[in-house]
Amino acid sequence: MMTSTVPPPKPLKLTKTKKAIERYDVLRAQYDQNWEKLSCEQADRLFWLMDQAADAVREAFAEETADRNRRDQAMLVGPKDPWLRQMAEKYG
Repeated sequence: MMTSTVPPPKPLKLTKTKKAIERYDVLRAQYDQNWEKLSCEQADRLFWLMDQAADAVREAFAEETADRNRRDQAMLVGPKDPWLRQMAEKYG
């Protein structure tokens, strides 16, 4: 009988992912509250910051789930994914 040498995954901890989602939410709220008042340059800057924040969510999730997800698959998540938000709330 052959035994497996693959260790079991660590308990799931998504604190970095939760913080990254919170940062995205702050930026998104700024846009939602001010979109009519923003110049094109301000809106572009805010969209760029939101893109960076979304990338930070993906990076955090990929890092925190590296023992159970391939990086390319983990990078497919987004800050608006309801299941990711539920997981981050539960394990964050």
